[in-house]
Amino acid sequence: MITRDAIETAYSFFHQKLRVFEHSTMEWQRDDIEYAIEQYVADMNGELYDTISCGNGHFLRDHQHFEHDMNSAVNQLENMLCLFLNIVDSFHPLFFNICLSIRKKLTRPTGRS
Repeated sequence: MITRDAIETAYSFFHQKLRVFEHSTMEWQRDDIEYAIEQYVADMNGELYDTISCGNGHFLRDHQHFEHDMNSAVNQLENMLCLFLNIVDSFHPLFFNICLSIRKKLTRPTGRS
């Protein structure tokens, strides 16, 4: 079972590590972040990992795709949090703008028939 706590914890950890990773110019620091994420993934909620990885066992574990995978994971976890927070929850102002943009995407007509 995927709990809100599991999503919040993974989101917080991945989001923080991604921001450092994106701005780091030190290869050793980027490698340390990849290692920390790999260790976290090994112990995280298995159902949550399966969901964000879409069954790809190399998700967040492949050096060549790591940054892309991290962005994907953070985006998916943001979406999941918004669903848990019932799209817009005034008690969680940090997610207010994220949730509004997702709501717009979900309710916007595609123009296809």
